[in-house]
Amino acid sequence: TCFVNCILQCVVHTVPLVLKLQKDDHTDACPGASGKFCCYCSLKVHADEVISLSGAVLYPKKFVEHLKLFSENFRRGRHQDAHEFLRCLLDKLDEASVPPRSPSSERPSSIVTQVFGGQLKSQLHCPECNYCSDRLEPFLDLNLEVIPMATVMDALKSFTKIEVFENYGCDGCKSRVNMEKQLKVEQAPEVLVIQLKRFQNFGSHITKIEDCMMYQEELDLNPFMSSPDNKPQKYDLYGVVEHEGAPSNGHYVCYIRSSRTNWFHFNDSKVMKINDAMALESEAYLLFYAKQGSSPWFSTLLKR
Repeated sequence: TCFVNCILQCVVHTVPLVLKLQKDDHTDACPGASGKFCCYCSLKVHADEVISLSGAVLYPKKFVEHLKLFSENFRRGRHQDAHEFLRCLLDKLDEASVPPRSPSSERPSSIVTQVFGGQLKSQLHCPECNYCSDRLEPFLDLNLEVIPMATVMDALKSFTKIEVFENYGCDGCKSRVNMEKQLKVEQAPEVLVIQLKRFQNFGSHITKIEDCMMYQEELDLNPFMSSPDNKPQKYDLYGVVEHEGAPSNGHYVCYIRSSRTNWFHFNDSKVMKINDAMALESEAYLLFYAKQGSSPWFSTLLKR
């Protein structure tokens, strides 16, 4: 269950999400009332237990017992992908946090989009007539290449660099041109999740990229915004998920930052306090960043 444990640790240490779970109940009829699994209520109870029973070992029984409700691919006792579980968990939480959209009304924003949701602007630009076409794309995480990047900042620069599509039909001048395409962040999320694409699927087998990539405790997203200004978009790192071993039978551990100065290493039921250098030297697979000033650190919830 290491992939479940690591993701739940990162999610329940996502303070903006926990504060919303504590404040509100979901608006739709709860399936838990009829004895079925409710992701919203189960996560809310789990977060409350993590806060009230700090120092104890908790087994995420409800999540493990209902793995197949998250995805038909999940099986108990088998190695699974932590990022896939995160996305399935957020999908179920999204479904449970707002009522289904009726034909006559727009779907209200869910607790998931409020915390993790951002927008990318995909822009096509014609260098001949300066025609531009913009499209907005929602995202819950950014998926960045590992090779040949040395740092996460390098990966973000590569993600937002201009790509050229040769012999592309321009809607402006109606000519075949070398069209330029660029992705930029239009709306920054409250919590930024980054997946480093370490796993490559070649059909019959999966390989893993084990190159180290440097990442920092503080990240400024402003250079990668569609309308950058002098106001920084700074984020603090609070969660790191690392995959150890082979792609098919490895092990997940995570590193959690509960206050500005305190890092902890979580390995299933074992927890160890570590220094920041150890937390920043892992072969990270997932990174969790919270926007500075948007919420307190997790340790303040324990004091309260």
